[in-house]
Amino acid sequence: MPILLIDVLPKKLNLTTSDNHAISPNKESSILKNCNKNLSASPRPKKNLEKDTDISTDPAHSRQRPQRTAVRKLQLDPVDEEDEGDFSASDIDDPTWKQKDSSSSDGECSSVPNSPDCAAKTPLRSLPNSPAGTPLRSLPNSPAGTPLRSLLNSPASTALRSLRNSPAHSVHTPLLNSPARSVHTPFLNSPAGSIHTPQPKKRTPKRAKVQQRKRLRNSGAEYTTAKNKVVHARSMKPLANCRSKCSEKITEEDRKIVFAEYWGQRSFDRRVSYITGHVFEEKTKVQRRRSEDSNRNRTCTLRYELDVNNTRVQLCKKCFLATLGENDGFVKRALLNKKRSVSGVTEPDRRGRKPSSRKTPEKTIEAISKHIDMFPRYSSHYGRSHSSKMYLGVGVTKQSMYNDYCSKDNPKISFSVYVREFNKTGLKFKPPKIDTCQKCDALEMSLKHALPEKVLEIQAEQKLHHDKAKSAYDCKREDKAKQTITSWSASFDLQQVLYVPQISSGNVFYKRQLSVYNLTVFDCFNKRGINHMWNETDAGRGANEIASCLSHFIACDVPAEVKKLTLWSDTCSGQNKNSIVCAALISAVSEHPSLDVIDHKFLVPGHTHMECDQVHAVIERKKKSTAVELHHPSNMYNFIKTVEYKKEALTVVEMKNHFKDFASLLKLKCMGPLVARNKNQEGNPFAFAPVQWFRYQKKNPTVVLYKHSHDEETAFQELSFRRKGKIGSDALKPPQLNSTGKPISVAKKNDLLELLPQVNPLYHNFYENLMTSADQEDIDPDCLPDSDITAEIQGSLD
Repeated sequence: MPILLIDVLPKKLNLTTSDNHAISPNKESSILKNCNKNLSASPRPKKNLEKDTDISTDPAHSRQRPQRTAVRKLQLDPVDEEDEGDFSASDIDDPTWKQKDSSSSDGECSSVPNSPDCAAKTPLRSLPNSPAGTPLRSLPNSPAGTPLRSLLNSPASTALRSLRNSPAHSVHTPLLNSPARSVHTPFLNSPAGSIHTPQPKKRTPKRAKVQQRKRLRNSGAEYTTAKNKVVHARSMKPLANCRSKCSEKITEEDRKIVFAEYWGQRSFDRRVSYITGHVFEEKTKVQRRRSEDSNRNRTCTLRYELDVNNTRVQLCKKCFLATLGENDGFVKRALLNKKRSVSGVTEPDRRGRKPSSRKTPEKTIEAISKHIDMFPRYSSHYGRSHSSKMYLGVGVTKQSMYNDYCSKDNPKISFSVYVREFNKTGLKFKPPKIDTCQKCDALEMSLKHALPEKVLEIQAEQKLHHDKAKSAYDCKREDKAKQTITSWSASFDLQQVLYVPQISSGNVFYKRQLSVYNLTVFDCFNKRGINHMWNETDAGRGANEIASCLSHFIACDVPAEVKKLTLWSDTCSGQNKNSIVCAALISAVSEHPSLDVIDHKFLVPGHTHMECDQVHAVIERKKKSTAVELHHPSNMYNFIKTVEYKKEALTVVEMKNHFKDFASLLKLKCMGPLVARNKNQEGNPFAFAPVQWFRYQKKNPTVVLYKHSHDEETAFQELSFRRKGKIGSDALKPPQLNSTGKPISVAKKNDLLELLPQVNPLYHNFYENLMTSADQEDIDPDCLPDSDITAEIQGSLD
């Protein structure tokens, strides 16, 4: 029967038949009219393909996935709802596979018009002369839904290669590169063409090997048993010269297709169903005459059949087993399974479905959960608005938690069981505070996975970032080298949170402790560290507190002969780079008796190592190596006084009564003389983020100079903080910050009270009288609270 071939040229559609017969003009006009009607009914693609490659001849594609070539030649759609499990992500990456058409794939216009197949509305994806709706991914005479890819992975994949030269292949191939192909391809991002990927089980090496063996065994491929025994692949055996003449009933080509279809199911249950659907038990019609003393009395016989070209063909037992590559024992067990069923339907394989006898008891799991819940957890501030992740405190590890679990009267378990149950909680361990450069990490990762043409661009950006960091460090070293008795340099940073009471007992892991804060200002001229300390009941860690510490350092530790002071810090906007700190330094330069200039410079984010960090490291080492009683904040203050840095004892300033409200200088309702502006003197937009250098001058303190680099040659820009109106002599002096203290959460106070039996009785009264608030939330102690970062700065703009 001639088959219609459609050849799409750039401006003309040629219609011929497979035997090169011409088509009459009337019939050609009718065919083109139907094609245009079908094409116009479908939405036009959003854009043409940049490159319409022939995937059947693409060497790169065939080299990566040799099986896909045959599949793509035989089908037009990459995926539909029936075959979604047989579609891989590599198909989506293929530019010839991404069609921007959301037309339906019901098969109405998938057949060649006016062809015999079109009359039955057989989709173009179906083989010729096959029943309507038979998917092309299934071979003829196979159960509906058998994926073609599974057959390609079987030992009988050679049976499919013969289909490349079949007539069906010639029908579909010309349309692969035609515009009409967009009619058949559903839009991959549409609901109809969406790909649902089920959530896989957690992979473990042992389970992965077992599943791989099972897949290979059920697909007839060669595999290695758990005892390292190699089992060879299943293969067809030649037909015997039987009395039934089976070799005349089924051709060698049909045998290959049946073999590929059978092992392409890749399922034990499907193999059993196939056998029970093709082997039938019948009562014997004639009994063979035997001797009278024989005990054999055969009452039934088995009939073996195979599907060949939509018909059932009866074969003998040997030819049936030889064609399928199956053994007699499997057939007997499959039929026995069918006999056991009351309804005659085979039961699914129940091996491996029995609950494990080693399953952890529910009581043990409950004990583990209770133990994990004993540890205090904190919400991470930086992503708190869009994340519900909870973190355990610094110093807590899975091993320490497991050791503590075993030390108590709990059911015995292994470490892996404890870790498994811990992972179910979703808790995270907060790593120690380490300054790493986020941009460096991102660029390094981009460089590893970049395309060749992007490598130079990323390397240039990386070099520019490193040059900026090096330039900042060089500028800092120059400032230290230029120090004189009238020109000082200093750096400041906030230490990682300290805790009291510090108790050696394991119970402290489950309790919230009181936080102690330390802002260290390192005087580079005298090489001494000045630690401004307070606890969380005194104040928070916002811009007001940082500004108060800087103001105290300038007023009390910078002598009268100093004319210029250079401060270095990191770029934390909530602490160091904001309008409140600017107001504090404006006040400091105007109030100090000798200072004419204060420069505040910032290091590049991620590259902020300073002398303060060395002081903090010395404190941590000393704290770990001593057994000092640290039950009260005052104990921590006195302990740090004993720490020496470069043979110089550290200085401690207790800030409890020294905090000032610099934010009020920026508030209109407080009659503040300053105002935070978002435009500079020239009318250009101003933002804190790119600023690398602020300069405050006594001659005009309310006009702050700034620049976006550390280059001495770059000109400063001006930013006015002055509010309209006259400024009195005492206008820049901030009021005292409310010293009533800050409350803590009720849960934290309860934890502290539970620790009192292990705390020195002298300090019991302090903990018992702590103020609490039901609205106070326990957040990550090493992160800056919301109120400290945003509320004060936002309030300064009101």
